Amino acid sequence: MKMKMMFTALLIATALLGKEFQIAQAGKTDYNIVIIGEKNEINDFAGEELSYFLRKSTGAEFKISATATAKNFFIGTQETAPTSLQDQAYVIETKGENIYLYGKGKHGNLYAVYEYLERIIGIRWFSAYGDTKIPALPELKHQDLHIAGNYSFRIRSTQT
Repeated sequence: MKMKMMFTALLIATALLGKEFQIAQAGKTDYNIVIIGEKNEINDFAGEELSYFLRKSTGAEFKISATATAKNFFIGTQETAPTSLQDQAYVIETKGENIYLYGKGKHGNLYAVYEYLERIIGIRWFSAYGDTKIPALPELKHQDLHIAGNYSFRIRSTQT
C-alpha cells in the first residue's frame, strides 16, 4: 500500500513538472539558433552571444541559421507575443521543444538571451573585464519554461 502511494505521488509530481527535454549532451546538440523578426546588429549580437556561451558551457556547436529545424532557439518577437510587454521587457518560453527568447524595445531580445544564460545555464558576469563564470554542463536539459520580466531602468548601459 505504501509503495503504491509513493508511486502515485511520483507520477503526479512528474506530470506537474512537465516534459523534460534534452538541449545538449556529450558535446552534441540538435538545436539551431534562428533570429526571427527584425534583422539588426543587436539581434545578431544576441544570437552570437547565445551560441558562444552555450558552446563554452556544453561543448556543443549551436549554429545560427536562417531556417528553422525541428528544435530551435528563436530570438525575436513572435506573433503570439503579449502586447502588454513594457519597453525593454523580456520573455523566455518553450513551445514544444522550441525555446523562444524575445522582448520589446531595442534591447529586449538581448535581455532575454542574457536572462536565459544567467537563470537557466548559470553563467555569471562579475565584471566588464572578462571575469565570467561559465559552468561546464556536459548534459543540458530542462523542462517547459515561462519566464517574463522587466528591469527597473529603461536603459541598462552608460550610452544609448
